[in-house]
Amino acid sequence: FQVAKTGTADQMKALLEGGADKDQVDRHGYSPVMLAAAANNYPVFEYLVKSDARLDLVTSKGCPLQILMGCLSLENFDKACALLSSRNFDLDKPTEENFSLLHFLVFKVDQGKIECLLRYKPNLARKETIGMSIPIDMLQYATYPFTDTAGSNAEAIKNAPTVRKLLM
Repeated sequence: FQVAKTGTADQMKALLEGGADKDQVDRHGYSPVMLAAAANNYPVFEYLVKSDARLDLVTSKGCPLQILMGCLSLENFDKACALLSSRNFDLDKPTEENFSLLHFLVFKVDQGKIECLLRYKPNLARKETIGMSIPIDMLQYATYPFTDTAGSNAEAIKNAPTVRKLLM
């Protein structure tokens, strides 16, 4: 699993050629492709996707690959969206609670990734079932003074009006 997080595509290839299971999950339910996304290791992520790793798995807490993609850098997120879209992967598939990647990105006030994801036409009206919030509603949580969502509440507050306009 360490190779998925910090290794190279060649190291992952060697593991798979040596008999490792590309879909094996760790004790938390993370598969190598999920770990690569969470660690922003795009070369390994891309290699596993192109090696037909299962993309439909969820962690033991119900987190799918779609949400973990939000951990990728903007450049890698853009490439991952294009790669997965070309493979007919549903970027907008929500969790059991109907929480989508768009909800997650809006909560983080991640303007660049939101702009990228909007090219793939996510459902802007999807209500998650915990707070019955549509994605635009997540901005209110992200900009509370006591919330540190995007690493800097000041940054979140600054970007919130632009993100709101994108979602309207």
